[in-house]
Amino acid sequence: MSNQPAVVIEGLGVQYRAVKALDGVSLTLEAGKLLALLGPNGAGKTTLLSAMLGLVKPNRGSLALFGQRPGSLAARSLTGVMLQNSGVPELLSVAELVELFASYHLDPMTPDQAMTRAGIEALARRRFGSLSGGQKQQVLFALAIVGRPRLLLLDEPSNGMDLQARARLWQTVQSLRDAGTAVLLTTHYIEEADRLADEVVLLDRGRVLASDAPAQIKSRLSGSEMRFATRLDQVALSELLAGTDFELSGGRCRLLSTQPERLLARLLHADPDLAELEVRPTSLEDALSALTLEQAA
Repeated sequence: MSNQPAVVIEGLGVQYRAVKALDGVSLTLEAGKLLALLGPNGAGKTTLLSAMLGLVKPNRGSLALFGQRPGSLAARSLTGVMLQNSGVPELLSVAELVELFASYHLDPMTPDQAMTRAGIEALARRRFGSLSGGQKQQVLFALAIVGRPRLLLLDEPSNGMDLQARARLWQTVQSLRDAGTAVLLTTHYIEEADRLADEVVLLDRGRVLASDAPAQIKSRLSGSEMRFATRLDQVALSELLAGTDFELSGGRCRLLSTQPERLLARLLHADPDLAELEVRPTSLEDALSALTLEQAA
């Protein structure tokens, strides 16, 4: 089992009546790697996580965790999970919850170790139900890691966290990955995926649109992003930017260009009052948005 990939999914399909929640999804996650699963609401992310936990039965394809059937005792013993709907008893204190979850495992961290790694030492005596949304997320993360899992499934882990808590989470996730834990996370924070992921998988309407390293996905969308304020109207910009797609709203323009310097010279000649100029490399968000639009076209 030690040489098995953490996750192997081949041609997975899940259908609810006429709706294909997953349609031929394939991916592999190796130990010591982090895969970020991205996509709009309804893309199939939650269904895929549910299938990995044995909560949803696929209609076709195959799925294995360390070579084991999802939901089996062998798979569950190797997996730590952090979901949006936790069902955690709200009257227990944070320390009691971590101690309880530690008791489910053969070789867990100590409760103090798990709380320290999640940054919740100061919350130990607080009842779970009294915590803010971001603090609850931190506690749920501690519960997910206390069993020293070889596979960590994180559903929107930093949702509701403040900047300090999010940075702490990122640091701990990176250290677990570097120590050999396989990590799969879903997130709406593109920066999170860009910073942490070895591989990004973009889902849309149950299908994989892209699967690659963040840098490789960004390289598919060549050029730089330009933003600026201008007095030029739609017609004037269309003539000036012939062949270049752009967005104009409230006097502010956004576009992508492979030759920003040459384009800027033309813009300044037509509008000497052009202002608020920003030029930056293509972001992962730009590339993912372009891929989604291409699929929809």
